[in-house]
Amino acid sequence: MVTKSSSLSKAISTPKNSPYGIRSRCTGGKVSYSSRYTGVIPLKNHKWGARISLNYRPYWLGTYQLEEDAALAYDRAALKLQRSESPINFPPHVYRNEEKSFQSWYSNEEILRMIKDKTYSFKFTNFLRRQTLVNARGIPYQVLFHRKLTQTDVTGNEGFNIPKEHALRYFPLLGNNSDGVQAGKGSIDLTFCDKVHRSWTFQYSYGSSTRTFLFTRGWRQFVAMNELKPGDIVIFYGCAYVEAGQRRNSYMIDIYRHGAENYIADKIGAPVEASKGAEKKHEVKLFGVVIG
Repeated sequence: MVTKSSSLSKAISTPKNSPYGIRSRCTGGKVSYSSRYTGVIPLKNHKWGARISLNYRPYWLGTYQLEEDAALAYDRAALKLQRSESPINFPPHVYRNEEKSFQSWYSNEEILRMIKDKTYSFKFTNFLRRQTLVNARGIPYQVLFHRKLTQTDVTGNEGFNIPKEHALRYFPLLGNNSDGVQAGKGSIDLTFCDKVHRSWTFQYSYGSSTRTFLFTRGWRQFVAMNELKPGDIVIFYGCAYVEAGQRRNSYMIDIYRHGAENYIADKIGAPVEASKGAEKKHEVKLFGVVIG
């Protein structure tokens, strides 16, 4: 599926069709050994290097065939490091809000390492596909929160610990107190749909002794069925849709696997293929209800 948000690297690395009016300086077998871009260094092998200052020391961002690709690498590193003292090479509108959202998932070191080993564009494209898959049918949604799984989340008996600020902001209140804290144990069932239309129901509870919000019953099955491991990231979405003329809200859940580019659909079909299948049938379902 071709998405509106195609890879920035591809767009900028194609000088003839570049929407930004940028042309490579590597033409006719001759290279001008200077660069108009910040953080870009001409190399003797007719390639271009990129580097940025990290902790007052130069950090190498890799070698590139095109000057523009090196400039893009610098910009992406500068965006993550939030360098306001020096301008980026390309106009700010080139870098969409999704790129900043993607970068927020990782530490400075992780982003710089991705840029250097040339995995950044691939991971960013997968991030965009994950969002596009949910939004392809015009379903309003937003990422509520995400959390990296710990060993206890995966192997413990307590369930999944939900940060208090997210529980109070995004999930129904437990008990009568507006702050969500109550004397006894209250619980309700919350159902989440994944991107291949499977439903997962978790018992949402508040433990008064530990003063924590948890997903208990149903969580261990979710972990086992999806073969989750410590370090995997679970993402929670809020969705809005219309059923029988009434606006309703529901939840979706997704997984970003640690050390891999796959997520929840990896064992039963690629996300793009799942999206195409939904479009082919002209329907998307949440909890068995056809939406759109």
